[in-house]
Amino acid sequence: IRIDENDFRPYLGKAFLLSGIDDDNSLLNFLKVIEVNPEYSAAYKECYKIYHWYGHDEKAKYHANKYLELVPDDNEFKNLLEKRKK
Repeated sequence: IRIDENDFRPYLGKAFLLSGIDDDNSLLNFLKVIEVNPEYSAAYKECYKIYHWYGHDEKAKYHANKYLELVPDDNEFKNLLEKRKK
C-alpha cells in the first residue's frame, strides 16, 4: 500500500479512532493533519479539546485561536470558551 504524504485523511481517521482511548497518539495524528493541511479547522478544535483536558492551557488557547481564525462564526465554540474562562 502506498500512502500519499500530502493526504491528511489517514492521520485524521487514526486520530478520531484513538480519541478517548489513546489521547497522546490521537493528538500526534491531529497535529500531523495540521502539518499536512493547515486549513483543516477541525484538527485545531480537537487539539484544543485534548490540550484543555490535560491542563495545557497555553497550547489549548493557541489551538482555539487558530480554529477561530478559520471558523470565526462558530458561536457555540466561542460560548464554550467563555464558559471555561469563568
